[in-house]
Amino acid sequence: MMVPIHKAVSKGMKNTEHLWSQQMVTIIETGCIENTDRAACRTLNMLLHREGKAQALKLRTMTDLCDRHGKEVEEYQQAYAEEVLKRKGFDPETGVHQEGAALPEGLPPDLDGSGNAIDGRIEELVQIINDRREGREKIPEESSKPYEVEAPDEAVVEVSLDEVLSKRQKEHRKKEDKSQETQRPEKRRTKKRPTVNTSVGHILVNGKRYILTAQDMRSLCIKALAFLLNAGFLSNRQLIIFSDGAAEIKTCADEVFGFCRHQVILDWFHLKKRCYELLSMILRSGKANRDMRRNVMAGLMRILWVGNVTGAIEYLKELPCGCIKSEEKRQELISYLHRKEPVIACYAIRRGLGLRISSNAVEKANDLTVAKRQKHRGMSWSYHGSWRFAALTALYLNQEADTWHKAASLSFKMIPVSTTKSAASAPVAA
Repeated sequence: MMVPIHKAVSKGMKNTEHLWSQQMVTIIETGCIENTDRAACRTLNMLLHREGKAQALKLRTMTDLCDRHGKEVEEYQQAYAEEVLKRKGFDPETGVHQEGAALPEGLPPDLDGSGNAIDGRIEELVQIINDRREGREKIPEESSKPYEVEAPDEAVVEVSLDEVLSKRQKEHRKKEDKSQETQRPEKRRTKKRPTVNTSVGHILVNGKRYILTAQDMRSLCIKALAFLLNAGFLSNRQLIIFSDGAAEIKTCADEVFGFCRHQVILDWFHLKKRCYELLSMILRSGKANRDMRRNVMAGLMRILWVGNVTGAIEYLKELPCGCIKSEEKRQELISYLHRKEPVIACYAIRRGLGLRISSNAVEKANDLTVAKRQKHRGMSWSYHGSWRFAALTALYLNQEADTWHKAASLSFKMIPVSTTKSAASAPVAA
């Protein structure tokens, strides 16, 4: 029996595609999010007792459904961001505020630390830390990094930004030439596999979070700006942005959020990881050099823990030539510290105040939105397929799937975080 339906209900559907109930759509989408498409299709057909090609639910039907809904979510978020930015007087393409824009209250900021209510507490911590340390491992007296922190009870917006890569599909596959099967196999290619880049953002305010995804970092920053402006989270608040140190993140964040009180901080874990990677190539290896390598690595990290980048660079330059294996890598590490000095914080003070030093929130969001589903062995994705699936996954992580399926709209409401750590799991330096 043919049942007439409104054309809006079947928008984007193919001629041979079924119209599913909300519960069925949810089962299909969550099945594809939690498992591979083939496994989800096979399981669903078993539950529905559908056998044979004529009755079985097709794999392509499920993938088309997820792809279409992910595209619709992306388009809705983009339209929402453009509408908010235009209403607030911002350029929707660049995120830059225009003349006469409705800027949040409490701007422009004063980031020099003057008048900070916790200056006394910071001075006390500096004294305690320096009493237990010597030389470059002390917090320099002329350094302003210890005072460039937010008060523990201050209204703060914590935004963690990151990019995650998954393998990209070839646009056109070459046909196999069977005549070449008996020939000697070619040497393994050294060329890197092409990838799809997905940007993920984690917004945390007052113990509640929201996850955003985008195709690139600038688009993600613009979406985050629209979200924060519409919610009023930039008024009389300080914006703290955590990253893994990628130059693009700081560039985009400074350009989009340059009008408001913000600070970009390099995650302690990624700083430590990068230093260890380069030091392992700088220092001589072998059993005889094991203690030397351990002492040099520990010494460098104790200097960086207090934010003394100048002292860390001097420490690297003074290393004896007898323990250096690669002078080129030593210069690379020195150049890295020079570039990252503006985003290297005084982690000792932040840890002492119970403030965050980690971007682990967005790392977990990366795992849930992209890595868990898209980075399995043998998988590859198209540009739009990867981005749309990440948007669909974020829809469920934000608990907005019911609202979307019922009203084709998003509420952009933040949800409580069950456990929110105030600092990273990095060990406290003595």
